[in-house]
Amino acid sequence: MNKVHKTNSPNDRERILRFIRHFCEPETCRALQFERFIPEIGSRESAEQVLKELWQKGLVQPTNAEIDPEDGALFEVPMPKIEEPIKDSTQFVLSDLGYKSVDPLYDPFTEYSLTTDPPELYVPENIIIATEFINERLLEELKKDPEKMFSLSPRQFEELVAELFYREGFDVELTPEKKDGGRDVIAISHNELSSHLYLAECKRYSPNRPVGVEYVRSLYGVVEAEKATRGIIATTSYFTKGAQAFSQDLKWRIGLKDYTNLQSWIKRNS
Repeated sequence: MNKVHKTNSPNDRERILRFIRHFCEPETCRALQFERFIPEIGSRESAEQVLKELWQKGLVQPTNAEIDPEDGALFEVPMPKIEEPIKDSTQFVLSDLGYKSVDPLYDPFTEYSLTTDPPELYVPENIIIATEFINERLLEELKKDPEKMFSLSPRQFEELVAELFYREGFDVELTPEKKDGGRDVIAISHNELSSHLYLAECKRYSPNRPVGVEYVRSLYGVVEAEKATRGIIATTSYFTKGAQAFSQDLKWRIGLKDYTNLQSWIKRNS
């Protein structure tokens, strides 16, 4: 049975509003498509319940436009009604009240606009990558308030993990967004005696959505196939008992970093 999600908690509500804000650009009519919102919450039923609660509170509102899947053009549709099921293609934006509800003193997405493609990554021969989004200010904010990790997009969370590896002295490569081959971050360390290859998979999940053993098994397969030293799964949530048990049997090959571990990692490197 799916868990029932509520938005009564101010922290939960603000986190979800920040997630929606990440997709909204009033100047260009960008909006959050419902299909994109479902993975953030975990199930269609829960995602619809959360959006309708925010809709009833006047914090979000649907638009009367949808995106043509063939050419990406916007076309007009009848304004959705709250009593009707939400379609995958229905788009939502924050209302004026929704914008005012989001803390104006800290919004990382104002510095990372989605209206343009992310800058092409410069990867020199020793595979060092400079992330565009993660900076000292953001790391300090995450150190003070780790819950702001939930405001990051999945890609920005990957950049955060890459930056943390980099600050630990690794040469780092962030893999392409779509075809990552089962690993999001490649990190290499060198010393006089040997070199070590780490592969990291990143899961920017909501707090109540655990990472299951299937992801640990999958990463282990990639680690073996690429003859890597160790695989790391980093997540903003937690790991199921099955995932923990499987990794414990492979503790020299697979490491798990959950929300608590990430807090320590950030504090050590900010």
